[in-house]
Amino acid sequence: MIMRILFKTALFSGFVGILLSLVYLGGQFIFAQNLPIREKQTEMSKNEEIISKLSDDNLKLNHQDEFVEIFEKIGGLKIKQAIPQLLNLIDYRVEDKWENSPVGFRLISKSSKYPALGALIQIGDSSVPGLIEIIENEKADSIKSENALYAIQQIHLADLFKCILLLEEASTKSKFPNGSERLQIAASKTKQLLEKRHN
Repeated sequence: MIMRILFKTALFSGFVGILLSLVYLGGQFIFAQNLPIREKQTEMSKNEEIISKLSDDNLKLNHQDEFVEIFEKIGGLKIKQAIPQLLNLIDYRVEDKWENSPVGFRLISKSSKYPALGALIQIGDSSVPGLIEIIENEKADSIKSENALYAIQQIHLADLFKCILLLEEASTKSKFPNGSERLQIAASKTKQLLEKRHN
């Protein structure tokens, strides 16, 4: 009788142990399945925090070095969600203390003067539709248009012919007033750049 009771107790304990193990393993599986989602959510949250700093006027006006670092971080991480804000800041210009100094000189790149350019170029092809829209909407000799064309050319620097075809194709589809003409001008300027590289 006692042996039978002990046997049933052991059997029940074993069943409970197996059940708990299955519950534990199931929990671990669910956690593992959700881990990539959680990591993605954390990454998105961090990206949103970085992007929000582009709207910080105090940072923009009074802490230029820190503000420029935000563009560099966005470009380095290739944060595509930041593209609209970067396009809005495409003509934001950094004042360089050496630029007009009579005692010093250094070569300053366009991307250094306009930090949004560097970020858009690093992000790459995803930036191109918005850059084309700027060329369509802005006068060909405006800073915004010139910067947008520069960014597209840099993104496709290894294949400027592709860049020309892209601009020409966009000109045939433009629905903006003067958009087609402006894109044709941009394509023509890119052809000139391509010719200079081959000479």
